Amino acid sequence: MRIIKYLFISLVMLAFTSCIDRFYLDNSSNSKPKIVIEGNLIDNCEEQTITVSYTSSTEKAEFLGLSGCQVVVVDQNSMVFNFSEKAESTGVYSGTIPEEYLMPGNQFKVIVQTPDGNRYKSSYEEMLPCPPVDSVYYLLEHHETETSGEMIDGLQFYIDFNATNYFGKFYRWIVEETYEYHATWLATEYWDPDRIYREGSASFVCYKTEVLNDINLLSTDGLTQNRYTKAKLHFVDDHSQRLLYQYSILVRQHSLSKQSYSYWGDLKKNNQATDGLYTKQPARPRGNLVNENDSTEVVLGYFSVSSETTKRIVVNSVPELKFYDVGLCDAEFSTGPLPYHKLVFFVYDNAPDGTFQKGRTTIDCVDCKKQGGVVEKPDFFK
Repeated sequence: MRIIKYLFISLVMLAFTSCIDRFYLDNSSNSKPKIVIEGNLIDNCEEQTITVSYTSSTEKAEFLGLSGCQVVVVDQNSMVFNFSEKAESTGVYSGTIPEEYLMPGNQFKVIVQTPDGNRYKSSYEEMLPCPPVDSVYYLLEHHETETSGEMIDGLQFYIDFNATNYFGKFYRWIVEETYEYHATWLATEYWDPDRIYREGSASFVCYKTEVLNDINLLSTDGLTQNRYTKAKLHFVDDHSQRLLYQYSILVRQHSLSKQSYSYWGDLKKNNQATDGLYTKQPARPRGNLVNENDSTEVVLGYFSVSSETTKRIVVNSVPELKFYDVGLCDAEFSTGPLPYHKLVFFVYDNAPDGTFQKGRTTIDCVDCKKQGGVVEKPDFFK
């Protein structure tokens, strides 16, 4: 049987504005694309988002949004909340739900009608209360790399969970990291593509925020107490700039239903599966959506409802980390003609005789924004 691979791609834009994640599934050339409906209502989100798309292959992983759908969310008291498609994002539907409805105990379902007349609906999902995040911390650890077996240093982040029996037994943690990084070189002069000398600085210090792809789950079902100590989150090594200056994580703790927890558990197992002679066929994650017109159709995705609590920690300096190899780029200090029709940035470094030598490099090495960051410093960094 063909092994179905689950490819997870978290988009930072969606993580910030809609509080949901998206995933893409492999489908072979002789397999009909399947519809994917994803949504997660959060009690502290001003804008809620639901996506409707089709599966794409792992060879060309992309979001194939389905336009022109009618999307509504209905609560247990038949209150209807309409969602409209974003003009700039095909297949992304947004709406607002007043805060007084996003309370523990209320239940919601989603109904999606596609342009071809198919009508999809989810089961009701209940908003469950979420306890405060207890403790988030890190330990200096040495991990073996999967490829070379090399031992590398870094920080392993952990979380403690502590709640009373009033709260549920199933949880998910979404981790958002922010870090400071620098361009390799500071340049104050350059040649433009017409070989005209100009002065001006590129951005040297940037900050980048990303939502990690890890699926972090916890179940205290079967434990004598609704608590757990030292649950692993993620590991950050010292072979990049992520921990070199300032680093922060924001942990979003979501309360889940048992069915939602099982769904995310199946996704996690499939994401961790490896190919091989004795690899098991990954189980298809059991969602909560059906086609009212065709009960035999496989509908992928999940519609869920979550209360959320958060906690942020900041790491300013870890003296034990060495940062021997952080991926800096080189400059060319040899003499020679300058290239035409290219930006050439001039940088200075120490020459072997102790004097300064003038070299040249590209914009990627002097402008930190080229790596996707921004120059605005977050408020939580000093």
